[in-house]
Amino acid sequence: GNCIGGSAALQYNINRPEMVSHLLIFNICPGNLIFRLPPMRRYITYLNTRPKSKLFFGSILVFGFTKTPVKRRFPKMLFGKNADKYSSLYQRYVEKFKLTTQTTSRVNMVFSVHTFNLMNYLPKDHVPRHMLAWGELNSVASLKKHGHYHYDLLQSCSFKVVKNAGHLCMYESPEEVNTLIENYICD
Repeated sequence: GNCIGGSAALQYNINRPEMVSHLLIFNICPGNLIFRLPPMRRYITYLNTRPKSKLFFGSILVFGFTKTPVKRRFPKMLFGKNADKYSSLYQRYVEKFKLTTQTTSRVNMVFSVHTFNLMNYLPKDHVPRHMLAWGELNSVASLKKHGHYHYDLLQSCSFKVVKNAGHLCMYESPEEVNTLIENYICD
C-alpha cells in the first residue's frame, strides 16, 4: 500500500493477520503530521465536526486548486524533483488535476487525514512484520521528517529508500520498486 493505502494495509494486517503473508508499505500517510503547523492540525480536525464550514472551505480549496495558477504545483508534488514532465504518466496527472471531481476527492482526503494517525490504532504490543519504503524526494511526506519517524515508530524490519523518486515512487522507478518487492517476498 502507498500513503493512505499503506495505512489501510497496516490496519487490515492488524485486524486479519492470518490473511497476510507479506506487508509492504510505501510512503505511509503521516496523518495530520503532514501539516507543518500544529494549529492547522487542530483546525482540520475541528472542520470535520462542522459540515457547513467544511463544505465552504472545501469549495474554496477546490476552486483554488483547479481554477487558479496553484493547480500547476500539485502534480509536481507527487513526483520527485527529476520527474520527466513530458512522460505520459506525468501528463495524465496534470490532466487529472484539472478535474474538479479529482480535486474534490483530494480535498476530502486532506480533511480526513487526521483519521490516519497511526497512534490511534497501532497496537502497543505488536506491529506486524513489514518492509517500509520511501521515495527519497517525497515532498508530500518527506523522507527526513516522516520516513525516518515512521521507521522508528513502526520498528520496520526493513527500510528502503527509492532514489530519485517522490511520493509516487512505484511509477517513477518501477524496476527498482519491483526488485524491492521481489527481494522482500523471497526472503
